[in-house]
Amino acid sequence: MLTTKTLPPILLLFPALISALAISELFKPPDKNNNNHQHILSLNTKNHPRLSQSQGFISLGDSYSAGIGTRPDLTSPSTACRQGLGAYPYLLASSLSPPSHTSHQWLSCTGATTLDLLSSSPSSPDTSQIDAFNSTPTPSFATLSIAGNDLDFFSLLNACVFRFYGPLGSESCPDALKRAEDTLSPQKTQKLKLRIRLILLEILGKIAWERHPSFFITVTGYTRFFNENTTECDDVSFGVWASSSSSGVETMKLTKDTRKKMNDFVVRANHLLESVIDEVNASFSVGRGKKVVFVNYDDSFNHHRFCEPGVVKEPDYERQETWFFLPGGKDVDRAGNVYSSRHHEEDDDDEEDDGVGYLDPERCWEEALERDDWGEKAVCLMAKAKRQDPELKLVEHYRHHCRGGQGKRKGKAVWRGGGGSSSRATRKPGDSMWLTPTYYGKTFHPRSAGHEAIRDKIFEIWKEHGYLTDDRTDL
Repeated sequence: MLTTKTLPPILLLFPALISALAISELFKPPDKNNNNHQHILSLNTKNHPRLSQSQGFISLGDSYSAGIGTRPDLTSPSTACRQGLGAYPYLLASSLSPPSHTSHQWLSCTGATTLDLLSSSPSSPDTSQIDAFNSTPTPSFATLSIAGNDLDFFSLLNACVFRFYGPLGSESCPDALKRAEDTLSPQKTQKLKLRIRLILLEILGKIAWERHPSFFITVTGYTRFFNENTTECDDVSFGVWASSSSSGVETMKLTKDTRKKMNDFVVRANHLLESVIDEVNASFSVGRGKKVVFVNYDDSFNHHRFCEPGVVKEPDYERQETWFFLPGGKDVDRAGNVYSSRHHEEDDDDEEDDGVGYLDPERCWEEALERDDWGEKAVCLMAKAKRQDPELKLVEHYRHHCRGGQGKRKGKAVWRGGGGSSSRATRKPGDSMWLTPTYYGKTFHPRSAGHEAIRDKIFEIWKEHGYLTDDRTDL
C-alpha cells in the first residue's frame, strides 16, 4: 500500500489520488535481462529550449507498445513480454539520428495493465515497470501505451467478432457492447483515470522533473478497427467456429451498427487518455510547457482497417493494405515486405510443436487471466469449448491459416488439454514468443506497417513541438 512516506514529492500535490487507490500486488515482471538495448537518438536542443542533450528514452506499457507479432523473423528482445522488432518504440530508436549513442529501456509487456506499471512499496523491479527503469543518466523522454487491458478490449472482440468460447459464451454481442458502454461511464472510469494520472506523475517523480525540465512523456492511444461506413461486411463473420444448429455456436455478423459501436468504444478510450493528460499538464505552470504529449494516430489508419470498400472476402489474409493482424496472419510493412516466423510456422505439421499442448481446459483460464494475455485467453476458451463439444470445427480460413498448411492437422493440439510424455506439455506460455498464444494474441494489433504509421505520427507531433533536429521529408 502506498503511503505519503513512500511517495515522490510531486505526488503529494495530489492527495486525492492516494485515498482513491488501493494498489494491489503487481503481476507483470519486465524482462530485466533483455530490455536494455543500445540505440542512437537525437533531439532538438536549439529550437526547443526545454530539451537537454539526449541520454536515451524509456518505453512502457502494453502489447500495443510491445509490438506483439511484428517482425517474427527477428529474435524477440523479451520473449515473455512478446516484444516484436516492428514495434514503434524500437522503430523510434532505430529511426532517430545521432549525435550520441543512447540507451533504450524497453519495458513494454503484452498483457500489462495500469497495476503492472505503478510503483510498489517497497520498490520492486520484478513487479513494476516504473520501478524497473533506470533514471541515471536521465532519459530524455518516455513513451507509454496503456488502458486497453484495463478496459478489456478482448472481451468485446470475443463476444462481437471471434466467439472463441463457442457454445460456452453466455454474453451476447449486444450485452458486451452495453457492458463496454457502462465501463466507460464517468462513474466506472474514475479509478482508471486516477491510476493513469498516478502513472504519469510517478514517471515524472522518478525522473525528478524539477531538475530535468526538458523530460517529457509521449502517450499513444488506440485506433478504430473497422471502416464503419461500408456495407461489404454486413453479412460477414470473423467467428472461429463453424456455425450449425447442433453446435449452438452463435455467428456474429459485422453489421454497420456493430462496427460503429466497437469503433466508438476505441474513440472514447482515446478521449479518456487525453482528458487525463490534459489534467496532468494543467498541474504544471504554463511557462514549462507540456510535460505529457498525447499522440492520436487513428486517422493514419484510414483505408487500412477491416471492412474497407471493395474488400469482399473478409477476413482477407492476403490484403497487405490491412494494418491489423488476423489469427495466424503474417506480418507486413509498408514497403510490402512480408515476414513469417524463423520457425516456419505455416509449414509445421508437428501438432505438438504448436505450443498449446500444455493447455489444461480445467485450469488455463485462471492462468490466462493472471497474465492478461489475449492469446492465452483465446486458446484457453477454444480448448474449453472443444472439451465440451468435440464435434466443433474451425471455419475453413482458420483451418488453412492457423498451422498445418491446408488444414490437415490444424489446431488439434488447441484442445488436447496437455499431458503426454512430451516435454512440450510442461512448457508455460511465454517460453517461446511464437507459440500459438501469440498467433491469436496478436489479432487486431497493428502489423509492422501500422507501427511505422504510429512512429511517423509521433514524429509529426514532435516536429510541431520542435522536438526533432532534422527536417527529413521521408517521415
